Amino acid sequence: MAVIKKISGWKDLYPAFALCDALNTGSVTGWYLPAMYELETINRVGIIRDWHWSSTEYNESEAFISYGNSGDHPKRTKYEVKAVHRF
Repeated sequence: MAVIKKISGWKDLYPAFALCDALNTGSVTGWYLPAMYELETINRVGIIRDWHWSSTEYNESEAFISYGNSGDHPKRTKYEVKAVHRF
């Protein structure tokens, strides 16, 4: 999140990160877009039932999605996101 927030216009360029940031209000902090390996772990226990974006980039134009396993897809493709929070 810290790296993304340094980019001019980041909320428009990266709406999934903006969603996570919007959850961090008041005294509630720590929401973020999970990395690829975190999504794979969540998928193994059956919490996610569809493809979701991870925060893990493949290259400038692609990032990883996960649904039990992972793959890289163009960032312009629409998939769901899940914000997570450690406790």
